[in-house]
Amino acid sequence: MLSLKRLTIGIVFTGVFLLQGSCTTAQITDILKQVNSNPTTSEISMGLKEALEKGTGISAERLSLENGYLGNLDVKILFPEEAKNVENTLRSLGLGSMCDQVITSLNRAAEDAAIAAKPIFTDAIKQMSFQDVQNILLGEENAATLYFKGSTTTSLSREFSPIIDSSLKKVDATKYWSDVMTRYNRIPLVKKSRYRSYSLCDSESD
Repeated sequence: MLSLKRLTIGIVFTGVFLLQGSCTTAQITDILKQVNSNPTTSEISMGLKEALEKGTGISAERLSLENGYLGNLDVKILFPEEAKNVENTLRSLGLGSMCDQVITSLNRAAEDAAIAAKPIFTDAIKQMSFQDVQNILLGEENAATLYFKGSTTTSLSREFSPIIDSSLKKVDATKYWSDVMTRYNRIPLVKKSRYRSYSLCDSESD
């Protein structure tokens, strides 16, 4: 079965991606200036954490709006690579509307679940050491993304599984996906797809 982990990770990393746009060096500098003209190590850490927390909050809120995913090509969820041949075949037969229903519903589910990322990122920020703060402040442009990727993936996967499952069912994404796979597998001479339904676990054979 095809895993919902793709959707879970999509929510996590698109949130982090938007965080990078919201949490800029200028914002961090402004916060530190408000604290002290010569900030201490503790104040630097607190200032960066504040900026990161604001950035993740803004990102989660933006993603949770209608078209937060669907209307943004940078984060829009499309057919997984493993099922691209299914989509291409159906579209070639004039069944593109079925594929569009899947894409729309997946993105609606992501929007519905996105706000739940906020407290998870907040917890990760609170657990940051001064070394983590330094690495983000003085590191590469994607330092914050790498930190969150390493510190939150397991937590997000675990906490998001029931949330995303509920959101997918709420917008009928699982039904649309099943309909697409059933229709594809009825096409003569095509290699039958194993991806008949979405799962909360890793990809595996049906």
